[in-house]
Amino acid sequence: MKSQLLFFLKNLDKKEQKRFFEYVKSPFFNKNKKLLRLISFYQDFAPTFTSQNLNAIQAFNAVYHEIPFDELKLNNLNSDLLQLLYDFLAYQEYESTPTQKTYYTGKALLKRDLSSKMKSTFKRYDRLQQQNNHQNSIALLANIQYHQLRDEWTISDGKRGYSESLVKIKEQLDQYYLIKQLEIACDMVSRNAAIQANYNTTFIDKLIVQLESKNSNWDNSPAIVIYYTTLKVLTGKDPEKNYFKLKELLKKHPKIFPKEELRLLYNFALNFCIKQINSGYGNYYEEVLTLYKALLSHRIIYKNGYLSQWTFTNICTAGVRLKQYDWTQQFIEQYQADLLPNSRMNVVNYNIAALYYAQKNWDQALQLLQTVIFSDAYYQTAAKTIQLKIYYESDESETFRSLIDSFAKFILRNKQLSGYQKKSNKNFISLTNKLFKLREDRFRISTPTFQVKVNQLLNKVKEAHPISNKNWILQQGAVLKTKR
Repeated sequence: MKSQLLFFLKNLDKKEQKRFFEYVKSPFFNKNKKLLRLISFYQDFAPTFTSQNLNAIQAFNAVYHEIPFDELKLNNLNSDLLQLLYDFLAYQEYESTPTQKTYYTGKALLKRDLSSKMKSTFKRYDRLQQQNNHQNSIALLANIQYHQLRDEWTISDGKRGYSESLVKIKEQLDQYYLIKQLEIACDMVSRNAAIQANYNTTFIDKLIVQLESKNSNWDNSPAIVIYYTTLKVLTGKDPEKNYFKLKELLKKHPKIFPKEELRLLYNFALNFCIKQINSGYGNYYEEVLTLYKALLSHRIIYKNGYLSQWTFTNICTAGVRLKQYDWTQQFIEQYQADLLPNSRMNVVNYNIAALYYAQKNWDQALQLLQTVIFSDAYYQTAAKTIQLKIYYESDESETFRSLIDSFAKFILRNKQLSGYQKKSNKNFISLTNKLFKLREDRFRISTPTFQVKVNQLLNKVKEAHPISNKNWILQQGAVLKTKR
């Protein structure tokens, strides 16, 4: 049985499923008895909702008993349940934001002329603010609402004199505006670079003028400093210097952002490092691993309790490139249980194969790659890359030529790969093939001519952009020069 409702139910964890069933069964949220019978039917198939007995006819009969099956009636009930699920998700978000609950409590009291009861509300608000160390735009907005409430309370109490809360609203609105503008600027610049989103970012120049103004006092806000430093990294304003500044700021202020936002800021730093690596600066693998270790230590990198397969693979790749083989092996063993079960085996086998390749255990690497299910273009590309390197380094001419042709066709025809990924891999395949042919010809041409040809090819590799595995080709070219 397929429906949007079941799709969403499957994506709730067990605790959320239980709470949703209770939500629907509460007469405060739902008085429709048909929905009660339908949710009781679905509840029997939780948490996976995959039984063969879970079908439209059985669901309909659970609600209407002996009435003939009517698909429209069932669809309408499923739609009503889905709306209740949306309401439940919104309610959960509301429940998880105590400052919002307190704010609306205060609004309700003022609306009912119960301003005398506001002091206890403000005490609760103050406690919550003390417990929350966040200084991001969401925290500022909560502060603005708090002071709006205090100002309204002052007016309702008949006091129309000086209000400190009104001053606070103005100050924090200024900070909120700056942080929100910086958030948007960073996001737009990042998307323009990654997916050519073509956002108009001309507003950034005015924003920078405002930030650099002598009258601006934003530098006492760590959140604004962090976002402005991030923007400098993204826009190429002394990027290396500002990258290291950003790294230290994130290390110094880990608690001023919620984990989701901190993860985003670390991703901006990681993307800069990856860009440097793709430009041939392999020393940035050290930075990548350092950032990932920080994310792991604070569990910032987890989403819904799991490590994504891409994060796991990126960490393993950095460890392997830095030749930290023991650490990488320990990481795989320690953290593989944190991967989603449906992708765990695939991810682990691929990364162990990559580790074996780096350790020159080529037979084991090739054997493990045979077990990787190529459901994603990334794994297909990455696995073929490892195979190609093995065939090159082990001088397996026939298998190398066969793979180089099939790999090139795969890159050309695959629709999952972006334009950047296609070009990057196409350059890798082309230049690796030229290096291989040059190696085959090394004894057929004179030494001076051979050295010139190798240097010319290596210069092409250095100038190629984008190109994957640039450092590997350069290393193989250097090795080739010494063999003649």
